[in-house]
Amino acid sequence: MGKTDPNTIKTKIANVIQACGVPMYAMAATGDDEFRKPCRGMWDYLIDTCNGGSVDLPSCIYVGDAAGRPARAGRKKDFNDTDLKYALNIGVTFQTPEIFFLG
Repeated sequence: MGKTDPNTIKTKIANVIQACGVPMYAMAATGDDEFRKPCRGMWDYLIDTCNGGSVDLPSCIYVGDAAGRPARAGRKKDFNDTDLKYALNIGVTFQTPEIFFLG
């Protein structure tokens, strides 16, 4: 209960990729292990296995809504801070969706 069917997720991801029209990878951590945020397992896998072992960290940005922000006028508090911690763990710049998309 409370879990989304994997085929539903795969379909949604395929639709987003098709709508964007740009090459991209989609990965999902399905267990509670080193691949789940804020651990860096998925990042290390992406770099080592999918990207030839290198990345230009200064040009990377991680955008996420789990930043650990407190409640403010018109906005509930964030449910977690794992996106922020993940960005810190992999050594890239972090931005919230509001900053990245709306400035």
